[in-house]
Amino acid sequence: MERTSDLNKIKNGSQYTWGEVIKIHDFGIYSVIEYFEWNREGVSVKTGYSSSEVAFTSYVDGKAINYEFHSFDEAVIAAVAYKLTGNVVVVDFIMKMLS
Repeated sequence: MERTSDLNKIKNGSQYTWGEVIKIHDFGIYSVIEYFEWNREGVSVKTGYSSSEVAFTSYVDGKAINYEFHSFDEAVIAAVAYKLTGNVVVVDFIMKMLS
């Protein structure tokens, strides 16, 4: 089966490149994929073996912003930050202000 990070293909049944999809959260122009990461050995992905680590990644207008987050809140903030600034540098600062 094809593995991809293309949001439309994932919604149509293709496997996500970086893990086993738990849920896709859609809200307006933003989407967040919640997934179990594939087990890794160093930087090599042991594809097909899910870990118990949950991760999140964000999309804006269907385009991946290519960052992994370890909370849904971070992923949502990153999506909005990316839309407004073109990067996610501010995510750590915003998360610190909110905690």
